[in-house]
Amino acid sequence: GSYFQPAMDTPLRYDPSPLVQGTPISAEDTLGMDDSMNLATLELMFRLTPRQRLRADYLKMSRDGDAVLDELVVFGDDTFLPGDRVESSLDLRLLGLTYTYSVFRYERWELALGMGLHLLQAQGEAEVPARFVGDEFSVAGPFPSLALEGTVLITTRFSFNARAQYLTGNSSSVDASYANYHADVQFRAWPNVAFGLGYASYTIKVDSTDEDFSGRFVLKAK
Repeated sequence: GSYFQPAMDTPLRYDPSPLVQGTPISAEDTLGMDDSMNLATLELMFRLTPRQRLRADYLKMSRDGDAVLDELVVFGDDTFLPGDRVESSLDLRLLGLTYTYSVFRYERWELALGMGLHLLQAQGEAEVPARFVGDEFSVAGPFPSLALEGTVLITTRFSFNARAQYLTGNSSSVDASYANYHADVQFRAWPNVAFGLGYASYTIKVDSTDEDFSGRFVLKAK
């Protein structure tokens, strides 16, 4: 289990149609969402054989915003005017399953390569209650990633652990990328209990001209 308080950066654009662009906005600066969050993640790892591992992880990010606009914003099929008070919400869920094989495995260090499969669901909504105007969008789907993981045993109680998962790809209507980096130093206080400090970074980018969702969605949490 991990707790962290990342800095958030969420540029987005929701187009009325693939041929007409909406207004580029920031969830933090334009809609008033918090630029940092309290987050917790849960991971389960199974060592299937001495060299094979399977890791499952889950992450949920939910934020609300309340702001008065100082510019005209085209959001989906609706137009928000300067002076409108906009209430918004953004919910993202990411479930991952990663298989790795230890190419190198020695007494004090281990390096593994593998593949991950992730299920992403992102939903957003913005509305002006005073004028009964609002719209919502949804982005969902599975995607794979390449994985690299390593562990170094510094002493019998201290270890350094790091991993990276990344993939970029495009189709006729969607251009997307995913990156997840994590590194930590852990202290094993007892045989089955360890504590640590580390750094984590998540970046998700989707540029789409698909009929179901046309626009741009970027999420950076570091």
